[in-house]
Order: sequence, then C-alpha cells, then structure tokens
Amino acid sequence: MGGYTHLISVGTSVLRNAYTVVSKCFKENTCSIPVRSLEPTVLKDVLETLKPCIDPGRMDDVECGRRLSRGSEAWKVVETLVSYAPFAYSAELNAMKYFISQSTKDCSVTMLDEAILYHTDTHAGRVSAEIVKGFLERLCHVKTYSKQVTGLGVFDRLFEGLSNLVREAYCDIKVRIGRGNVVLLNLTGGFKPESGALLLAGSLAGASAAYYIHEAARKPVFIPIIRLSPQVDQHLLEDAVEALASKSKISPEDLPGYAWIIYIAEAMGLASRLPDNSYRLEPARARYLAEYIRRLAFPEDCIRTA
Repeated sequence: MGGYTHLISVGTSVLRNAYTVVSKCFKENTCSIPVRSLEPTVLKDVLETLKPCIDPGRMDDVECGRRLSRGSEAWKVVETLVSYAPFAYSAELNAMKYFISQSTKDCSVTMLDEAILYHTDTHAGRVSAEIVKGFLERLCHVKTYSKQVTGLGVFDRLFEGLSNLVREAYCDIKVRIGRGNVVLLNLTGGFKPESGALLLAGSLAGASAAYYIHEAARKPVFIPIIRLSPQVDQHLLEDAVEALASKSKISPEDLPGYAWIIYIAEAMGLASRLPDNSYRLEPARARYLAEYIRRLAFPEDCIRTA
C-alpha cells in the first residue's frame, strides 16, 4: 500500500478564530497565552488587517491582499495561534484529531502521509491554506500541497468553481489510488457546496471514506462514500455544446439531456426568455455554458501529479 492521502477543503476558520481571540484580548482584556504579551497597538493593527478578510459585511479581497502579507503582524499571530492550539483555531485540523497527536513543539501522525488542501480563489483562502499547510509540514512533517481552485469562493463564478473543484479532486483521487494510496476526505472546511463537491468527487473516483466535525456532536464523525458511476452520452453532450456555441437563440429542445442548464442560466441572469419560450444568449455567455457542460464529462485517465 502506498500510504494515506487526505483531501481537505479549506475555509477561513484560522482567520476568523484568530480575529475573535484578538478582539476579546483588545476589547475585554481576556487574552489567551499566545497574544497576552502583545501591545494594544499591535492587537488593533491585527484586527484592522483581518477584518476585510473575514467580515461578511465588509469582505474586500483586494484590501485583504494588500494588508495580510507573509511577515505581517496578523500573519504571525494567526500562525502562532494555530501552532499553539491547532484544534482550537483550525476547523480543518480539529477534524483530524484521530490522525494528529499534538504536543507543545511537535506532533505525531497516524494514517496521514500526504495532504492536499483545496482553497478558494481568494487571498483569504490562500493565506488560510498556507497556514494550515505550514503546520502540517513544519510540525507534523506531512507532505502537503496547497491548490487554489479557479472560481471557487467567487460568488458570480459558483458553477465554474465547484465544477473545477470536482474535477481537480477527482483526478487527484484517481492518481493516488493508482499509486496504491488510501484516500480520505476532510469535508469540514469551507461552505456546504464545497464539501458536497468534494464528496461527489470521492464518490465518482473511489475515495475510501470521508469525515467532518459534526455540528451537534462537535467531534469528528465518519460518513460512508456511496460509489457513483456516471453515464455520459458523449453524442448528447457534443450536440449540446455545439448548440450553445453556434446559436444566439436557443430552446430547451435544442439541449436534449441538458435542458436544465438553460433554466439555471435564466435564474443566474445569463439567458433572457423570449415570448416564444426560447432564450437569447450573448456569445460570451453561451461559451461559458458550453464550457460548463464540457466539465460534466469526467476524464477517465488523469495523468497528473500534485
């Protein structure tokens, strides 16, 4: 057997949890050990740096990227907190309690030889994954890869991002199984659609098991993976792609087997319904839908390394 590979969806819990503990320290003088020695001016700077990265009402990826850089006080604080108490500050690592035993300066692992982290197409996602990756590599000595998934976490590119995640994870699972690895899925990080996409990839490609932190039990639980074998009619797929690519006006009858895509496109504002119940598509939007349908056909051979 080649070893154990964990595929992990990464959210921004390390940033949000760090913001919470620093905020309590700054406003209430309730400080945990890693931030107890920091001056109020430093605490305030950390809060101002993290806010555009985690506040749903004020999220600004450009501002987050400008402020939160490697070497900044905020980065150092988040990294220190995760190293000090990984299960408290990282939802992803908290789900891995069965596989990681952490001490003050080091950690030991079982059934964990390699980790692949999938993060959103945002600066906050990138930083969060880098900090989790740093912990796994530096303290646990686990070979770890961090992958940015194009379109993931960008709200007006949701379809693209999720389909990219499924394809990326699908290929990674296929490659690892081909090497004799056992593949496990950590579904804890990120939003529910991302967890669902990763689980779908595991069902299609043959992952062994999945786990996550149960909301009520607040501990890691394992869930079964039901194997799926999609039957893609290549001719119908090619006809749908051709219809989208060549017509500015299209009806559901032009897309046998894929008519649902036009209704979703209408809901997303990508297609306009005409009086005769056909739909008008701008060329760029038609190409977008055609590319999306192409992504529904999963490759049988994934020749790829992490």
